[in-house]
Amino acid sequence: LDSDTILTKPQVFEKGGKILFLHSDEYHAPYFSTITRLLPGLKFLNCSFVSHQMLFAIHHLNDFKKDLELHSGKKWFEAILDCIDKNEGSSFSEYETYGQWLFNKKRESISREYWFNGSFSRKQNIDKIIKENKLKYRSISFHYYM
Repeated sequence: LDSDTILTKPQVFEKGGKILFLHSDEYHAPYFSTITRLLPGLKFLNCSFVSHQMLFAIHHLNDFKKDLELHSGKKWFEAILDCIDKNEGSSFSEYETYGQWLFNKKRESISREYWFNGSFSRKQNIDKIIKENKLKYRSISFHYYM
């Protein structure tokens, strides 16, 4: 869970024996460029796994890291560091990378739902925003860049 995100409703992270992934309509091209360098050949789902919250299953995460190491011949974190664009302010997302990998490699173990997240400025009255929007959104994020 991102530290700038507030859950406005009880959350479910497993549904029908599958990990529930929330997907969004956010799209940040540098994330996909990094994923392509890390794991060429992945077919991208036409949505984003950047949802500001995610359950990382340790057995899948271990397989993911092994896949990064097999492809790169380096430790998983070195592979990531070598693939990020150091001229880009944000070129890697753990949510996007892990989600796209899982969708490609272990699709049968996940289910997906739309995220219903609201993004607001921190300069607004946070308590008022939560009260007015808690029925509309599963979560509300107060990003520094807003």
